[in-house]
Amino acid sequence: MMNTNIYPIKRLTRREFASALQKGLGRAYLHVSHYGLDDVSDLVLKACLQDQSYDPQTESSKAKWLFTMFKDSPQRDELANAIISSLKTKRDTWDLQQLFELSLILAQNGDEQAREALQKRVFEKASKPSSDDWLGSDEWIALTGLDGALDLARIYGTRLLNNSNDIVPDHFGLFPINKIEEALNRALKTFAGQDKALQTYREYLAKSNPVFTGEHPDKETRLKRRHEEIRRQYNLISILNDAKNKKGDYPGFYTTFGQHATTGELETIFNAFLKEKDDEIRLRLLWVFRRSQIPTFDESLLKWAKETDGQYQDAAINALAQFSDVRIHEWAKQKVSANELSDSNSNGLRLFILNYEKEDALLITKTLISNRYNKEDLHTLVWDIIDISKQNHDPSLAEVLRWGYEKTPCSNCRYRAIVQLEAINQLNGEILNECQFDAAQDIAALAKEKSSMQ
Repeated sequence: MMNTNIYPIKRLTRREFASALQKGLGRAYLHVSHYGLDDVSDLVLKACLQDQSYDPQTESSKAKWLFTMFKDSPQRDELANAIISSLKTKRDTWDLQQLFELSLILAQNGDEQAREALQKRVFEKASKPSSDDWLGSDEWIALTGLDGALDLARIYGTRLLNNSNDIVPDHFGLFPINKIEEALNRALKTFAGQDKALQTYREYLAKSNPVFTGEHPDKETRLKRRHEEIRRQYNLISILNDAKNKKGDYPGFYTTFGQHATTGELETIFNAFLKEKDDEIRLRLLWVFRRSQIPTFDESLLKWAKETDGQYQDAAINALAQFSDVRIHEWAKQKVSANELSDSNSNGLRLFILNYEKEDALLITKTLISNRYNKEDLHTLVWDIIDISKQNHDPSLAEVLRWGYEKTPCSNCRYRAIVQLEAINQLNGEILNECQFDAAQDIAALAKEKSSMQ
């Protein structure tokens, strides 16, 4: 493994530490490991009680990373007590999820108060129907194994006995088959005849969970079934009618249809767009091409993109980004030169994915690093820079990729930036060293693997 002493560990200001902590950058961990927690314990506590991830639904948890910052510190008891206390009352879904994870770690390290608080809140959530009644179940099972899974199965079964129309957590079916699922299946078979609640829950699982039906379709089969399901749910006539009736306020099912449509269907949709005069209908027709290539370039689409704003321009840019044409390239350069890269224009960079020339790297880099953007725009800009690099594999984009690593609020984008820097042989040792201590587990694992090879 790379010697971390090669690179000096910078003492961060509170503002720098707060920013690094929020993003999950390894420099925050290195700061605490080298300079202690005294000056920033309040910031770490805030990060424990409030999930600061840009997108907690898709980003990996910071719980273990945060715990390592205070586990051996004089502030451990203070932070642990605050976590346990907050677990009892917190309502926000993702804040509560992180508190469950932290409480699990505390309980695994011998904290009985954390174990008791975890059990009480998990059972409370599991007993009442809600949009997040699954919260804490994985943590309770991780702590108690099969016994914990049976605890929850009884609670879910009791709910079903009280209301047969209830929808209870089926989280066992959301993850790959594991020993707990298989053991639970055997246990439910064994105890179902003796316990009505377990029997009821087993019957519920058997309707949809592959573990309990004995069916384990491979990836290709699942994708084929998904395609067939979408083709049954949406067809050319229904999409045209939905657009005409202005159904739907988001791209969603229009985009999904486009990804599964035939070439002929896409041509029909695009022709309908070109003929349509109502902007609301045109918008929905254009959503079909958010991830699917337009059949041909048409000046009217470029004109519409230039003359509209908001969701209309967003849809037009996404559609144009699926096509290669010199006129699209020229407009993309104009937008970057004028720094028209905010709000609905923030996706303007993706026009370069299929319309990139090596000389564009300097223009893009100069514009991005010399301007400031909000979190939402940064997320879009960095994501698109990475896609441009993946498509064109140009080392000239290294500087702006490193800018993206530094600025993105999203650990998923940070991971993609690192992978892409590696792909173009531009991942430097300082970033690689810092990444070994990143909050995102996939980033830390990748960095440690790459470092061990040096």
